[in-house]
Amino acid sequence: KNKIFNKKKKKNINKRINICYFGKIQKRKGLNVLLEASNKISSNFDINIYGDGESKYKKDLLKNRKKGNFKLKFFKPVSNITKILYKTDIVILPSIEFESFGMILIEAMRQKIPVICSDSGGMKEIVKNNINGFLFKNKNSDDLKKKMIILINSKKKREEFGKKGYLIFLKKFSNNFFLKKYYNLVNER
Repeated sequence: KNKIFNKKKKKNINKRINICYFGKIQKRKGLNVLLEASNKISSNFDINIYGDGESKYKKDLLKNRKKGNFKLKFFKPVSNITKILYKTDIVILPSIEFESFGMILIEAMRQKIPVICSDSGGMKEIVKNNINGFLFKNKNSDDLKKKMIILINSKKKREEFGKKGYLIFLKKFSNNFFLKKYYNLVNER
């Protein structure tokens, strides 16, 4: 059964938005594009990066972070992301090279978390632009910035994308969906 945490968050006008990335820390994953976009945003938010990878690239990211209103933190990879997603407002996958699927996008949709990803590879098959999240032009930090600002500033939009993403998850990616597909395939003979 799919485990979903209900979000019971206190109303807090000064609450910082929690943006998360899950995956390898590599140039092809586009974290530098995320950082460029974040450096141009004046809102209060946190970027939490969960993963391991190239230590030089990680140092470059930290060095290129401009002083601003966002905090950048790195964490080791996690095996059970459900607890992390419970505290997440937005998931971003900014890959600049082909990304075949992006399982984290499905995980986020299952938890009713809005997503932003580049329009690279198979991710655009999961994220329907302006329906359950945003697609941004590959390698375009200005386009990513615009979409981040919309979700950072609009709780209503985050909730709307989260609800629609969850419905897409149930319709296309849930266990029940795959069991029905498998059952139909086996019984066609």
